[in-house]
Amino acid sequence: MKLTILNLSRARIALALLMVLATVAMIDDARAWGPHTEITRWALRQLPASDRVAQRLGGVRQMEDLCWGGDYQHFVHARYYVDDYLLFPKFPRHTSHVLPEVAEAWEPFFRRTLQALRGESPQNAARWLGSYLHFVEDSGSPPHALPTGGPLHFRMENYVLNVRVRLTGYHPPDPPAADDAAAERMEQRMRALVAFSRERGIKLRPLAEKDDRLACEPLVLESALETLRVTADVTHWLLKLSETGPRPGTATLRGEIRAPAMPDFPLAPTKVILAGTNYSTIADARASRPGGHEYRADFVLADLPPGEYEVIFLRTGCQTRRKRVRLVADKARTLRLKLKGDSPRGNLVRNPDMSVRWIRPDHPDHWTVFRGDWYSRAFPVIPGQRYEIGARDADGPREVFVRTSDNPRMPNSSRVVQADKQGVFTATTHYAQLAVQRATPVSHCFVRPAASTGKGKRRVECALEIGHASERSAALGASTCGSMIESSLCRNKDAQK
Repeated sequence: MKLTILNLSRARIALALLMVLATVAMIDDARAWGPHTEITRWALRQLPASDRVAQRLGGVRQMEDLCWGGDYQHFVHARYYVDDYLLFPKFPRHTSHVLPEVAEAWEPFFRRTLQALRGESPQNAARWLGSYLHFVEDSGSPPHALPTGGPLHFRMENYVLNVRVRLTGYHPPDPPAADDAAAERMEQRMRALVAFSRERGIKLRPLAEKDDRLACEPLVLESALETLRVTADVTHWLLKLSETGPRPGTATLRGEIRAPAMPDFPLAPTKVILAGTNYSTIADARASRPGGHEYRADFVLADLPPGEYEVIFLRTGCQTRRKRVRLVADKARTLRLKLKGDSPRGNLVRNPDMSVRWIRPDHPDHWTVFRGDWYSRAFPVIPGQRYEIGARDADGPREVFVRTSDNPRMPNSSRVVQADKQGVFTATTHYAQLAVQRATPVSHCFVRPAASTGKGKRRVECALEIGHASERSAALGASTCGSMIESSLCRNKDAQK
């Protein structure tokens, strides 16, 4: 299909509007460690050339966005679900980003990022590193280390000129050679950072109470610069430990995936899971033209212990597929498979039969229980588009409804919408969430477009395809939106902060 200049322009406008709406939805609580971007940027500039940052992470600039990933729980990117880089068996629930809770994330995310750097694609490694760095950097924020909430929280971490958060000439030390020793050294470094910033936080608090910004700025800057050094250290350690790639004696699984196109979610990701293990990855989607009839993606999982595995392929809009494989040491196994479309076609609900229970064996992935009902993860919808909804169990149809919002977190302000007699509702926002009454077993549920909406639908589809192809807006445009909206308002600010 040929795209005219007008179509491209409309696509970019549609993308910009979606990004602004997603950002504005989060400006209700302005508590976020402001210099995440600058800390990450200057930390990466301290790394030695031997770390090959750009090559191994698929580019450097995107890390300034990905380091915000920890603040985007439940968000849906055009190519991935942010929670796929925040939740896994060793860390199955979201946590607060203040001490002492945030310390629980240090070791699991350090090891998970190391795993990604050794055995997954550069893009997957970059996203995991971004999540890990967010927890590292939050730990160095004075009100997170002290900790302190309320209005003082914002002053104690944002009363600083971000342009002053820069450093040159720093040389991160090399890590211990063994993973366990490196993880222990990392935790020691993090505890020292917390002590450093807690000391500054104690001094900051009375100054913040007086709202004396000039007096606060030097102390906030000291914490930011020390956090920058620690960020450089731990990033270098991860890259150094994984510089040789998969270790001898391990196995590799790679593959090519084909699936029917999803017009309303064209780059919906395929999650590849090794059941009963901590291993998973997201397949990298190949470039495709809007209106194409097939989705194609590639994945790699290396540095795996040899043995037999059940591989789960989970993709929105497709039937979940399972395959047994045997992996041999120092050899690669290649799979080529085609996923079947879900029924009904175009289903936007992830894990619609609740059969995938990888993160927590006792609970279906991508579902929550609230007040006795099941709630799916949010999914993108198009305002004005009509959608069919439904669910069933062994006894027949189940009662369902949706919640809608321009914020994929579905805050308390989200609207409850009941379907009409035909089981159809009309979207008025950019995100929706399916609710199934009674949290008892469900055999299948769905939300799918009831009919095409013509040009408006095509503009959004083009925006998702073209606007996100470079992954430039990896954390839902954290930096891109900054040119349109005050950067301090472009971050997620919820009670975890």
